[in-house]
Amino acid sequence: MFSTSVIDTYCSLLQQALGFATPDTLANRSMPNAVDMGSLIRLAQIQGTAPLVYDQLLKADSLLPDEALMQLKQACMQNMMMQQEMKGVLATAWDALSNGGVQPVLLKGFGLANLYPQPHLRQWGDIDIYVGADGYHTAADVLRKTFPDSPCFEEEEEYFKHWNINIGNTAIEAHRVSAVLVHPCDMRLWQRLERDAMAKAEDIDAEGMKLRIPEYRFNILFVFLHSWHHFTESGSATMKQLCDLALLLHSASLLPHTSSLLPLPSSLLPLTLYLRHHLRRLRLTQVWQAYAYIMVTYLGLPADRCPLYTPKAAKRGERLLSRIINPTHYTRHTKHHTPHNILLRKLSTLRNKIHDSLQTWDMSPIYALHDIMGKILEGLGRLLRGEVNRKWE
Repeated sequence: MFSTSVIDTYCSLLQQALGFATPDTLANRSMPNAVDMGSLIRLAQIQGTAPLVYDQLLKADSLLPDEALMQLKQACMQNMMMQQEMKGVLATAWDALSNGGVQPVLLKGFGLANLYPQPHLRQWGDIDIYVGADGYHTAADVLRKTFPDSPCFEEEEEYFKHWNINIGNTAIEAHRVSAVLVHPCDMRLWQRLERDAMAKAEDIDAEGMKLRIPEYRFNILFVFLHSWHHFTESGSATMKQLCDLALLLHSASLLPHTSSLLPLPSSLLPLTLYLRHHLRRLRLTQVWQAYAYIMVTYLGLPADRCPLYTPKAAKRGERLLSRIINPTHYTRHTKHHTPHNILLRKLSTLRNKIHDSLQTWDMSPIYALHDIMGKILEGLGRLLRGEVNRKWE
């Protein structure tokens, strides 16, 4: 458990790193003592925001010894070096895919880092590239030939969400689909939104690289959904994902898509309408409002640049923040025994899945019930299709 003072200081440092606050924000706040400083650093590491926080600590008049300050500097430098390594891999892969007849679209990663005041301070993970169902097998073949000595999936099965290849310390995920939603109606909606967004993919210049990212409204919805899936599937949502989303929303108000003749939030009306409509259909409005509360209250995103923000979501937002900051609060049902009978096994699996869905009840009862119904329909659909045993589960 992290103390309130550590969480408050951590969020203040994030606000500065994101450009939503100025250094004088911490002018009247005493820095944590030696014990709290260790907690602050550990929290930043867990939340995937270590370089962002370290850079702000280096700028502050902290009580850290010289040896600790040097370690913070080295961590920031290592992150920058990793970015450069990944940038080289991405450039090679992007050219190979583009020349190989695939139309790649970059998901997350460099497209989001470009929004940060200091892009090299965003912590890195995998390189996610959307290639779609039509380009899925071609992309795998191209990447195998481009990086012949790199370990990868032997086959690109149709039921995979993405196909993977590891180049040194960098993993590339070639996405057949950007996300998988359990409820059949949700998945049909998402496929339509994804198809439209990729057809309208936008060109960007990310540190000298010409890349394409999804249409901005879908991109915002996708980054939010990706974080929520991390939360529901493994309890691994992080503040880094909320930082990404906050900067995406902030940048949306500055895009040429929005009218400079209208005052905020009117200039964000197209985005607001898009989110309101599709979040309602996905039963995620309450969850979005909890995210919005955290971004406005703790990350400093101006409320008028955060569509559908409402202070009425404070309780849900505080619960969500607590479970993100302290992920041990997330509990999944542990299976102790798997029945041999097929029907009993199906019922046992469904019971476990319903238990997991109920973990989101205090965030949004509407979503929890919708998720349970989706899992029931999914299970019935598999049963009717004769998918009794699936080797990928």
